[in-house]
Amino acid sequence: MNPKIAVLILAAGTSKRMGEPKQLLAWKNTTLLGNCIEEALMTGLKEVYVVIGANANQITPELEKYPVSTVLNKNWKAGLGNSIGSGVKYILGKKKVDSILILLADQPFVKASDLKLLIEKTNKNPKTIVASKFKDLKEAGVPIIFNAAYFHELSELNTEKGAKSILKKYYDLVTEVSIDVVFGDVDTKSQYRDSLKIYNQKK
Repeated sequence: MNPKIAVLILAAGTSKRMGEPKQLLAWKNTTLLGNCIEEALMTGLKEVYVVIGANANQITPELEKYPVSTVLNKNWKAGLGNSIGSGVKYILGKKKVDSILILLADQPFVKASDLKLLIEKTNKNPKTIVASKFKDLKEAGVPIIFNAAYFHELSELNTEKGAKSILKKYYDLVTEVSIDVVFGDVDTKSQYRDSLKIYNQKK
């Protein structure tokens, strides 16, 4: 029996380096956040939760278009780890799940097919942490799937570095999945422009 996996999308940041809410930047026929949600839904997973914080009033209308649950993290200034902790606590208070797939709203080149590779690996070995390995990054990371053994530690996170401390602590238990993504996070306007160029070239 395959584990029940919930999706946790992190979209609470202030986008300081972008200068505007990057979650709402145009991408394909939607936004960066909308694209992330759509790719997550295309995996077939039904339980999708989105953590918002900064610019919540602007972002909420975008979420109303999709069958997702909204998690408002009022303490979003504490950093990415705090948003993970907030989201995990919310999910555990609502549903019984075996694993949680964590996504970032600003990785537009991550596709449903990539996420399915992670899910497939988790289904085969539910006791491992399954992390993505991008071509241009040395370390594996998000998208990443954690099983229930790590829920408590995830819920206690309160740093800006997300779940890196957990990955480092349990490095020997991490399974890496190579993801064919040429561009990682979109944090600045120049990265956004470069991403659009790459996307248009691929069309």
